[in-house]
Amino acid sequence: MQDVVFKNIAKIIERDSKVTTYKFALLRGVIDVIQDNSPYISFSDSRVNIPTGLLIEKWILYYYPILDSPTYIPQINGDVNLNIVGGTFGKVFGGNDESGAILGSITVTIQESGCLPIKIGELYGGGNRAPYSVYGYEVDGSGKVLRDAYGKPVLKTSGTKLYNDPVLNIVSATEIGSVFGGGLGSTAVIHGDPEININMVEGSVNGDYKYVDGESDPDNKYYDPNHADYIGPTLELGNIGYVYGGGNQAAVYGNTVVNIATEAGKSAYILNNVYGGGNQADVSGTTTVTVGN
Repeated sequence: MQDVVFKNIAKIIERDSKVTTYKFALLRGVIDVIQDNSPYISFSDSRVNIPTGLLIEKWILYYYPILDSPTYIPQINGDVNLNIVGGTFGKVFGGNDESGAILGSITVTIQESGCLPIKIGELYGGGNRAPYSVYGYEVDGSGKVLRDAYGKPVLKTSGTKLYNDPVLNIVSATEIGSVFGGGLGSTAVIHGDPEININMVEGSVNGDYKYVDGESDPDNKYYDPNHADYIGPTLELGNIGYVYGGGNQAAVYGNTVVNIATEAGKSAYILNNVYGGGNQADVSGTTTVTVGN
């Protein structure tokens, strides 16, 4: 049993993304709680239950000094590569939530290959009310990103591109309500040229999804190979509601590109409209939409 636990922890450390420091702070907090041998830790059904309060205390102890440091320590100091392989989501963002700086490029890939189909309400290449710039950010003498009166990072709006433009790739998904190359909300501006590539194939489900009556989403039971109504590993070509090259009430200061079914053997099923620009949002440059190869 111990060998399995240690192997799982090792996999997380070795294979998971390590561009954000909160993960290490959380892992260190868990180790501390275990070493303290707290009487509030309980065991049931081969699981260890640790009260959230204990973890919060330890996590703040290790993580807050990073935020409070007089020297800027970026929390995403590198590229963002977000890969969704299965599951149901209300909104998915390639960028930050509310604030923060990304010192790297953004790439979002949606490819159905997990143990559940992909269902997304709204998909964004940018952030949730958080801006992003491929030109980087204004910094002070110590290298700390400058912020405006509202706590948002001060963007560089021109010059040499330090990072690649945001790219959103949709390969397979069961259902996506709306796709935006930009962000959500008036403060989620993008300085750069976001690109959306929709070249879809039939998705698939892999692995053994364990459906539990009364706990699991009823729509998921057919993806359990042990269920009588299992439909098999190959899914139908998914559908997308709307496509916007720009943002959702969020401006793009640059060009937008939307490519649909431009790769040989790939397709797309879009229920409604495709826009090169945004939804109630400006695009300062050109908008390019290409359909078919």
